[in-house]
Amino acid sequence: METKLAKLISFIFHPLLITTYAFLLLFSQRAYFAMIIPIPARWRLVLIVFIITFVLPLSLMLLLKSTRKIKSLQMYERKERTVPYIIAGWFSFLLYVVLNNTQIAPIYKHFALGVGLLILFTLLVNLKWKISIHMVAVGGVLGTVLSLTMNLVIADPLYLICTILIAGLIGFARLSLKVHTQAQVYAGLFSGITLMMILVFYF
Repeated sequence: METKLAKLISFIFHPLLITTYAFLLLFSQRAYFAMIIPIPARWRLVLIVFIITFVLPLSLMLLLKSTRKIKSLQMYERKERTVPYIIAGWFSFLLYVVLNNTQIAPIYKHFALGVGLLILFTLLVNLKWKISIHMVAVGGVLGTVLSLTMNLVIADPLYLICTILIAGLIGFARLSLKVHTQAQVYAGLFSGITLMMILVFYF
């Protein structure tokens, strides 16, 4: 039962989906950067984010799986992760380029850039050591929410509490599946938090 639950959590909060969830969270805020965007435009942007950061990279990863370049989309082996990370990183930087050419608040651009940089960081670390990309991803969201809360952009602490709880659930799932050590889980989480806090809080 615990293994099934852990797999479900890992699937729902797959790193490729985290960027879409983050944009939905940002668009839901009663803050200037969300309120100035009409609701139909927000949904169009979410769709663009979903296609660029989930549909397109997933399609290429499925191609890798069909040609047996990777054994599964979970990529349990460290050496399997290099090419998928390059793919995910390329599309994340593509999202940044797309957003950078639109009239949209800097927070969205900074977040997209941060996602790309975090994947690049994870790729480099992965050459020598396996780090949890699930935790890097949720750490990036947590760092963003923490920065916006500290800047009083997000007034409701419930968002921060929920993000912390989700991060805890994902950490539990990755440890339960025995695909990562505690060090790899915590390293991923704090790497994500640190980089995103720098990008969002100071820039």
